[in-house]
Amino acid sequence: MRPLLTSLLVLLTALAQGQGSAFTTTEGMQKEAKATVVLLERLHISKREMTSIDMSEVIRTYCENLDGAKMYFTEPEVEEFVNRYAKTLDLYLQRGNLTPGFEIYASFKHKVQLRTEVALAALDQPIDLAKEDQFPLERRKAKWPADAAEADALWAKRLRLDMLGEVLGEDRTTAGARKANGKAAELVVTPEKLKAAAARLKKRYDKVRTYLNFDQAEVEELFLNSYSTQYDPHSIFFSQQSLEEFEIAMRNSLVGIGATLADEDGYCTIKDLLPGGPLDLSGQVKPGDKIISVGQDEAGEMEDIVGMRLNKAIGKIRGKQGTTVRLLVDPPPAAVARRSPSSATRSSWSGRWLPPAPSN
Repeated sequence: MRPLLTSLLVLLTALAQGQGSAFTTTEGMQKEAKATVVLLERLHISKREMTSIDMSEVIRTYCENLDGAKMYFTEPEVEEFVNRYAKTLDLYLQRGNLTPGFEIYASFKHKVQLRTEVALAALDQPIDLAKEDQFPLERRKAKWPADAAEADALWAKRLRLDMLGEVLGEDRTTAGARKANGKAAELVVTPEKLKAAAARLKKRYDKVRTYLNFDQAEVEELFLNSYSTQYDPHSIFFSQQSLEEFEIAMRNSLVGIGATLADEDGYCTIKDLLPGGPLDLSGQVKPGDKIISVGQDEAGEMEDIVGMRLNKAIGKIRGKQGTTVRLLVDPPPAAVARRSPSSATRSSWSGRWLPPAPSN
């Protein structure tokens, strides 16, 4: 399997090289970027000048905002971006030029495409699920892979973990807590189950590739926020779309499930349940559970949201008051193994979201 995947990796890398960003700074974006720089320098409570901002950290923060689980970029690639852009990034921002952000995103997009194709090819090969290994679940706090070989090894572990999760999760969802002679029945892994699990993972990885295909305004927002949060974590730039979503939330035009949600390594994770809210009253989920998929009403198709940006995932969960949303959740690793479907009737309790936790 390794020669096939290595050849595919080399081919895709060659195809990705030399492709620049498809995005360019529009006149409106130029004005927004300039205004962001001026407003932060003149009006922020810290009274910090732009010269006090470490532009190397802006680049590193931006790479983390794109690749929060540190699964695509390697440490040398991130440092190459720092060396290329950090010394002149202040001039780019003062002139409202977002080219560095667009070019780094273009590289990220190619990496996502490359890794997805390799992962899909790997799922066509036998995966050893009996091998003992460890995968750090809180990748946001981890270091970037030191090189391509370390990244390959990390992805191999991720594939095994995801396959195990799908096989075990499918068994618990369809069979429930099976018991024999008063004890839990031993899980039987059949070729059919492995094939079905691989098919589900292929769909997920392909969707993640789509979720990480940002539009120009989303890239602008991520890039400018990587700068603004150097002043403090709560100073953020809203794109027009994000502003509209924020205003909807403030008007309570759409309501949620009564939970505080956060992005943890690509998973929409329940951090807290609001007392008396829909999920709290359902008794079916707990803090730490990860939302795997979302379905609308009683019979709507379940949509996998792993890898989806948090604001978009919340958009799937919110809805009109009194309507039903169904969730498929996975527990945290320390909890008793279970993958369970649950449902909640949306009420005036609004779902809240938290930005990704700082990496340090």
